[in-house]
Amino acid sequence: MWRYYEGGWEQVNTDGFGDSVEADVVYYLLGLDKLYALVASPTQGPIVLVYDGEDWTEFSEFGFGDEDNIVAYDMVFFDNKLYVGTENEETGGQIWAYDFQNERWENVVSDGFGDEDNYSISALIVYRNKLYAGVANVVSGAKVFVYENGEWEEIEFGDADTGDPEVFIRDFEVYNNKLYAATIDEIFEYDGTEWSNRLPESEDLEINDLITDEFSLFAGTGDGYVIEAHAEADLVMNIEARHEKANSYNIIYTITITNNGPDDAGIVIVIATVPGIFVSGSGEGWSCFHEEANVGCYIEMLKNGQSSVLTIVVNVENEGEYGLPITLFSTASDPINPERNNQVFTYNVTQILEELPRTGSNIASQVLPVGVLLIALSSRKLFKNCFKRQNKN
Repeated sequence: MWRYYEGGWEQVNTDGFGDSVEADVVYYLLGLDKLYALVASPTQGPIVLVYDGEDWTEFSEFGFGDEDNIVAYDMVFFDNKLYVGTENEETGGQIWAYDFQNERWENVVSDGFGDEDNYSISALIVYRNKLYAGVANVVSGAKVFVYENGEWEEIEFGDADTGDPEVFIRDFEVYNNKLYAATIDEIFEYDGTEWSNRLPESEDLEINDLITDEFSLFAGTGDGYVIEAHAEADLVMNIEARHEKANSYNIIYTITITNNGPDDAGIVIVIATVPGIFVSGSGEGWSCFHEEANVGCYIEMLKNGQSSVLTIVVNVENEGEYGLPITLFSTASDPINPERNNQVFTYNVTQILEELPRTGSNIASQVLPVGVLLIALSSRKLFKNCFKRQNKN
């Protein structure tokens, strides 16, 4: 195990993690307050090791106490537990969970979900607050099970060749708020309802791994190629405003966002710096939070051709002209002109309550380079917080 630190590489373990482990491969790493490594010994099976920055210690038994658990390919944090899936060709794959509160391992799935032909839990991932398990079946091929509210349920897996035992899920990844599953030579996309084949079968590719950053999905292949895919969504933002007077003034901003495609936009985020006291943010499917004058709102999905309305209410003390710096983000890139979704929307509060709403589009009446820079700097933390809230599990 090596780490890159202060401009150079250094080894942080003894070879094979020492004589007691003698691991020959590292399958997976996860970091929390510590670093967790899922490794395999050719003679003793899989084991989880934990690193505190100085020392590695054993965090589980070899094979979780079952010598037929010959390997484990994946692990994931979910609901304050660490989940690990094993391969067991004798009685079926298992899933073990470490309960951090009670400090113990629990066998939460045994005997291949009741079918010993489900010999391997080949992939695990959290998607939309549910735990997904990719399963390899020696007879029928790839399967997917979902854990929610204490129950496991098998769901239909795409149009994969489930009659081929060589087809199994090698990796999961979440991108643009959709779940992607890679088999040996295909990639499937799941929107929470149905699967679609995004990379049809190819004899020239052997997919080993999926990984994503905020704006692209990458697939690594066995012959050294990397495939990149990214979603594009032309998002148009239109703003209207009106005000109501009590002892002070409430400005009601109505923000309409339309997706002109060509792709769906997962996790659409609006960041605004309000000119007064934030009162509320609402809209079907929208969630909002704020830190003083900085407001962040997000919706989990805006499909191609759909529009969504977000209402933000701000309280101001006096009459006058108020500017609303506002920025629109999405995990899908804008193929037209993403800079147009940075704007400063101005609205004049007067005593004429019957005045017509002032409207604005993506082409701002005032776009100040310095203002846009300030928006970008102040919103970076909120933008990341939105993703953290969405992926908190």
